Amino acid sequence: MLRAGARFYFEPEARVRHDFEGWPMARDIRRQIGFGTVSSRLREPRLPWAWLTRLGVVSVPLLVVAKTLDGWWDCLRCARAYGVRGYELPAVLLLAVWVHLLEAPGMALAFRGAAIEHTAYR
Repeated sequence: MLRAGARFYFEPEARVRHDFEGWPMARDIRRQIGFGTVSSRLREPRLPWAWLTRLGVVSVPLLVVAKTLDGWWDCLRCARAYGVRGYELPAVLLLAVWVHLLEAPGMALAFRGAAIEHTAYR
């Protein structure tokens, strides 16, 4: 929409709190994120890391590594804003690896041209 010239408006004072139903929910959401990562890049080659999708399913580990590195950067950059203490940071970085690994099954589904049949998300 931005490329088409649309304008976006937002309320800077808006706040949201998401319900968390545990790791099954996180696994489901991450699978969807992985699916979206690949399917959107297969359709739009100008997206970051889209060139990797030309490798097919072989690119799944590379995409997971790229997303993990990006996640680590976010962790380091935003740790103070979220109250993460220095001694907690290694655990946060390990958790980032885990959640990005949960995206791999969705990525593989997208490369196979399959759809996500069942989800509790939405």
